[in-house]
Amino acid sequence: MISGFAQTLATFAMGYAAIGGLTAVAFLVFGIERAHPAAHGAWAFRPLLIPGLALLWPYVAFRWLQGPPSDPAAEGRQRRRRALHARIWIAIATLGLAILIASLALRPSGPLHPPLQIQAAPS
Repeated sequence: MISGFAQTLATFAMGYAAIGGLTAVAFLVFGIERAHPAAHGAWAFRPLLIPGLALLWPYVAFRWLQGPPSDPAAEGRQRRRRALHARIWIAIATLGLAILIASLALRPSGPLHPPLQIQAAPS
C-alpha cells in the first residue's frame, strides 16, 4: 500500500508529465517557429526536443506566449554567439584530434611485463 504522500507525489508527477507531453507536442507543431524563427522548416530535429520540452513546459509555455524577440540587436548578438560557438567547436575538435594522435604516438610499443607462464598443477 502506498502512503498518502507518495500517492500525491506520484499523481503530481504524472500530471506534470502529461501536461508537459501535450505542451511539447503542441509547441513543436504550432509554436516553435513563432518562438524561434530559425527553426522554420527544420522538422528532423524536433522529436529530439520532446523530453526537454516536456520537462521544462512552464518555461516553454512562457516563451511561446512571449513570442520572438522584437529587438533587431538581439539577432546580431545571436549571430555573433553562433559564430563564437562554431569557432569553439572547431577548436575542441582540433584539440581532440591532437590528443588522439599524441596518445597513439606516445603509447608503449609492447607489453610492459613479460607474459606469465602458467604451470600445470601437480597431480
